[in-house]
Amino acid sequence: MSDTADYSKHTDEELRAGIARVQEQEGRIAAEDSDAALDAAREQRDAMQAELDRRQS
Repeated sequence: MSDTADYSKHTDEELRAGIARVQEQEGRIAAEDSDAALDAAREQRDAMQAELDRRQS
């Protein structure tokens, strides 16, 4: 994940909303898009979650 967004600039609420959006769209992405697109969406979700976790520690 060398080319990821800087999630430190987002609020906690924005990160939670982004995570929820990815989770809601995961089924559609899996059905309609490539495995690479699904992997990218999951990596994005994981990066947002990691930022939230970092803030809470």
